[in-house]
Amino acid sequence: MTSKPSVGSYAALICVAMLTACGGGSGYGSSPEPIVAPPPAPFVISGTMPTFLDQGTEVSLSLSGETFTTTTDAQGRYELTLEGDIADTGFAVVTAQGQGSQEFIEFKSVLGQVSALKALAGSDNTLTVDEFAATHISEMTTAAAGLAMIEQSGVMADSTGKWRAATLNIDAEELLIASSAIRLAISNPDM
Repeated sequence: MTSKPSVGSYAALICVAMLTACGGGSGYGSSPEPIVAPPPAPFVISGTMPTFLDQGTEVSLSLSGETFTTTTDAQGRYELTLEGDIADTGFAVVTAQGQGSQEFIEFKSVLGQVSALKALAGSDNTLTVDEFAATHISEMTTAAAGLAMIEQSGVMADSTGKWRAATLNIDAEELLIASSAIRLAISNPDM
């Protein structure tokens, strides 16, 4: 005597057939959707510069073969937005270039390795003066960059190690004198 299949067996067989026909269930015969990673969030450097520099002073930073540029507002504030795939190993030096009658002014500030800057910025991905004082571009940061270049035979440091080695030899008195000389040259350009 043969047994008759139950209604439940028929229902299970129909479900398996339907899943196989539509490609669902086991993953066989279906092609997975490509996973597209979201673009990296922009990294913002928010800083200041002395207010004797005119509004519209150009601030720039070159990293990974790309130059990012912005201008200052009336209070000397700037925000550089670094979008795209910025290498964390890049070494950041910010330059501020005066405009018009102040185009002879060029300030620099060495910020350092991008990965360290991002760590200082925290979860909001914005590095501010409160988080890192070197985002204030001034006579002092320019004097430090210039004296470090002298220590490096006229070449700007391009790594944390080179920057540290160069700045270890900078005398604090020389730094203050150089910073004062820069300020004097700016306040009296006909000297």
